[in-house]
Amino acid sequence: MAFVDLRTGNIYGCRVGSRTWFHEKGHIEFQNSSSGMSMEFWKQLIFFWAIALVILSIYFSIDAFSSLSFSLLITYLFIYIYEEVWCWNYSFKNYNGKRKV
Repeated sequence: MAFVDLRTGNIYGCRVGSRTWFHEKGHIEFQNSSSGMSMEFWKQLIFFWAIALVILSIYFSIDAFSSLSFSLLITYLFIYIYEEVWCWNYSFKNYNGKRKV
């Protein structure tokens, strides 16, 4: 399983130049873009409020908090999926190797 350290830009767990490597490089490019920075901010904020609302809905037994929390978690999931799709598109556009069958 490949992963990237966004602070250092190091990619681990895959061969340099592979599609997976370009996918992880896409995460670096996405995080350096203005839309990527904005989405990361919103993703962290949404996650915080979703967890806070789950705790509040358990403590106060208010259904509106749990509904809002669920909506925020769905929004978080869509942002996460958008980033993954963006990175795979980056990978397919920049991969320059030959596909082995």
